[in-house]
Amino acid sequence: MNAMKKIIKGKQYDTETARPLLSTGLKSGNAKATKEALYYTKGQQFFLHGSGDATSRYAQETPDGFVPGEKIIPLTEEAARSWAEEHFAEEICERTFSTLDEGFVAFAMQVPPSVKDRFNDEKTRLGMTAGQLLDHLLNETSKK
Repeated sequence: MNAMKKIIKGKQYDTETARPLLSTGLKSGNAKATKEALYYTKGQQFFLHGSGDATSRYAQETPDGFVPGEKIIPLTEEAARSWAEEHFAEEICERTFSTLDEGFVAFAMQVPPSVKDRFNDEKTRLGMTAGQLLDHLLNETSKK
């Protein structure tokens, strides 16, 4: 998914600065392929960033019909937990929501898109947040 920023009802939602918690998706070729990611902002707001093909709930209508699209959907904590429970095992949900009180540490790093894609695929496969995966990778590196 692409980075996205949107102001909704006076609150800013930005996939670049919010903390990614969980993500899921279907590979392209599926009739209703969608990808969704749950985020948590520094202002303690949850939101879902979703994208999908022209037949998905994220499709955008144009004069020529529907085209692939993406949206940011603000969520209450209850709705965020419900979304997580619908898509992930209980253990992953508990671990994810128990880490919300951990502080934010901001840093920037430029990496090729292929590295970012591999990182996101591994993060999803392991059911970890970006921070958890970085900790895991750093721990593995320090053991060598």
